[in-house]
Amino acid sequence: FKLRGKKSAAEIALTRQAMQVTDTAFRAVMQRVRPGMYEYQAKSIFLAAAFYHGCPADEIIVCSQGGNNANRLHYQKAGDVIQDGDLLLMDVGTTCGYYWTDITRTFPVNGRYTDEQRYWYNVVLKVQDMIISQMGPGVRRTGINQEAREYLGRELRAAGLIAENQPVNMTTARNWAASNPADHCIGLLCHDVESFNEVFEPGMIFTVEPGVYLKDLGFGIRIEDDILITDTGLEVLSASIPRTAEEIEAVMASGRTDTN
Repeated sequence: FKLRGKKSAAEIALTRQAMQVTDTAFRAVMQRVRPGMYEYQAKSIFLAAAFYHGCPADEIIVCSQGGNNANRLHYQKAGDVIQDGDLLLMDVGTTCGYYWTDITRTFPVNGRYTDEQRYWYNVVLKVQDMIISQMGPGVRRTGINQEAREYLGRELRAAGLIAENQPVNMTTARNWAASNPADHCIGLLCHDVESFNEVFEPGMIFTVEPGVYLKDLGFGIRIEDDILITDTGLEVLSASIPRTAEEIEAVMASGRTDTN
């Protein structure tokens, strides 16, 4: 198990290569997706770009907001029409030399977040930053999300989306959120061994994927990045993939011309 959990330089290099292709494939979807497409068509853009660049993709979840698809964590149908005003949540994995990435982005199909979508997107982004800032070699996983969980609870309660006594992580509720301390290791599997290791060690790669799932507002948002624990701290391996609302909108605008 220890051999799988802690990656060598060669294994990390393969992960980086897969990450570059994940970035390219995400940008292809962001630039080409349009209202009126089916979820499976957006999925096909990602699959084709990943395969073209030599890193096949699998384990892809594509959720538009129609029918609250993004509020179902492992929605697989990918058969609904993507409507104007929808967010599209894509949770994807690509592999190079059998080493995986696992990244999620949530972006507006028409290229612009609404004010409400942007607000909650930035809440999730802040939660992710809060958790990542606590990670590093020798740090225990337990409790590093406590501050983020409290922040999420305050936001959800202030908006009237959860009751005062409702836990933040309550998947049976209409509105809830997820703020796990670090979700799982990746490596030879998308959910690799050592996922429950209590202490971060150099060479481990963990996903951090907070989200809000708001049936009352008609959308769900998840942001997922892959974090390499180093000798001195950490590295966000997926840092090049558009992540902030402004970065995503800029990439989407670059694919929307009169000829597209």
